[in-house]
Amino acid sequence: MDPKAQKALSTLNLNRIWIPVLLGLSAVMYLITQDDHFTWQSLRLVGEANIWYMLLVVLVVFIHDGAYIQRLRILTHKELSWVRCFNVLILWEITFDNNISF
Repeated sequence: MDPKAQKALSTLNLNRIWIPVLLGLSAVMYLITQDDHFTWQSLRLVGEANIWYMLLVVLVVFIHDGAYIQRLRILTHKELSWVRCFNVLILWEITFDNNISF
């Protein structure tokens, strides 16, 4: 593996993910506990969702992401492998999700 690829993989180390995940979960818990309208009954409604609708959502997300991966393969004239296109897609979605402004 070339040095640039090794540097990229070391930058995307999974051990570095834990701190942001814990910070995000703690922020969510803080916001939930500060909401005056929150009840445990309202949280229980999430578990009562229809499983078929949940599976439909997962299927639509897979189709959406698969179409973007296929699009990347076509735009790069198949220079990128399926795995590389998937990695680009994940980085792409993370980047756009973090740039949301209110």
